Amino acid sequence: PAEPLFRSSYISESGLVTAVSAGTAIISATAEDGHKTATCEIRVIADKIVSGKYGNLNWVLSGTDSDRVLTISGTGEMPDLHDYIPTGIWPWPNNNIKTIIIEEGITCVSRGAFEYYGDLVSITIPKGMKTIEQAAFYQCKSLHEVHIGDLETWLNMRVEGYS
Repeated sequence: PAEPLFRSSYISESGLVTAVSAGTAIISATAEDGHKTATCEIRVIADKIVSGKYGNLNWVLSGTDSDRVLTISGTGEMPDLHDYIPTGIWPWPNNNIKTIIIEEGITCVSRGAFEYYGDLVSITIPKGMKTIEQAAFYQCKSLHEVHIGDLETWLNMRVEGYS
């Protein structure tokens, strides 16, 4: 489970820090042997935070209107989102999302989940992901960074057509 770092962010078991509101966090890490230390300051400027629940998913949309981060948590498979495309109504706002972080526990990215997310640049796929269904990332023409939790996940994940 995620550990609170400050009120403005939390850190996952894998060490991923996610902002949940505007603020500044100073993060320090020390090597196990104690010989090396690194510190970094993260400043988050967010004009609004939006969050919600859809089926077995919880989502948080953070960042500015022009540079949004969508973080999705939960367990099991995502509900099929393909039927939202014709209606234009999604479970979360989908404009200007540059980064999507799917947290550990979700095992399937559903059909059409992020179809036509033209601003999407980066996605994080967690350890334990089993399936990326058809058209999950169809027409995501700006997507050029895919971070996968571990080698075992990559080797065992099923990716269906034109994702």
